[in-house]
Amino acid sequence: MPLDFPNSPTNGDLYSVGTKTWQFDGTAWNLVQGSALIGNGAITEEKLASGAVTSAKIADGTIVNADVNASAAIALSKLASGTSGQIIIADGSGVPTYQTPTYASTGKAIAMAIVFGG
Repeated sequence: MPLDFPNSPTNGDLYSVGTKTWQFDGTAWNLVQGSALIGNGAITEEKLASGAVTSAKIADGTIVNADVNASAAIALSKLASGTSGQIIIADGSGVPTYQTPTYASTGKAIAMAIVFGG
């Protein structure tokens, strides 16, 4: 179940769902454990169970390019859509970008050769 924290909280505000309570510290909501708060950075990788962090527990819009492993093999369906007929090529800096190919009109069938590598 996603949490729906209140908009525009003030420092010290409390928010409870079921048996859990969070307190706003002026910047972030922190889980209250007994009488103590779990502060930012207090939960380290060593303290998390294997598989405890799932995509459902990661806020939308928080993963950035630097968080994605270079060998992640991202599916093409996850890329921003181009328009019909466009292809993806690397620009002069090696950054993939959509381009619309241009062809010379000769009245003959068009043959296109794509060379990979170099």
